[in-house]
Amino acid sequence: METEELLGKEIVFGITGEDYVKWAETLLSKGCENENIEALASLGLESPIDTDEAKLYYNKIIKELKMSLPEKKDALMAYAKYLARQVVDKKISPENGASMLFRICREADYPKELIDWYIITEEPGHIRSDSIDFAALNQNFDQYIVKMARHLLANE
Repeated sequence: METEELLGKEIVFGITGEDYVKWAETLLSKGCENENIEALASLGLESPIDTDEAKLYYNKIIKELKMSLPEKKDALMAYAKYLARQVVDKKISPENGASMLFRICREADYPKELIDWYIITEEPGHIRSDSIDFAALNQNFDQYIVKMARHLLANE
């Protein structure tokens, strides 16, 4: 999990110790190594992972590497695309993905890139979308959600 994705998740859903560990593992896979990154990644060997301890390592790493944190909208969009990849890769169900993307849309103040997730979840009468094929959505919800997730990823 990338830094922007992690922070996007934190804004909407909160972060677990496992999320911090995944983030550290991503840093290691990119060749970014130091004692605190390795220590944070090694917490994944414990069960359960202590979220408070993981957060301490995370904060140390951010400070040591002088990482700049993204703006809220950028973090939310990064996490939305992370979730879209999870839907496409069948790591989360289309229904769960749609629900989570709806919550991100709402938290991000309904950006145009995510508004269709709001529309298919809430079906507000005051907003129209020419990009949603409601007949196809109703015919095969899961397949249509995967198609929407692919469309979100195509706009990277």
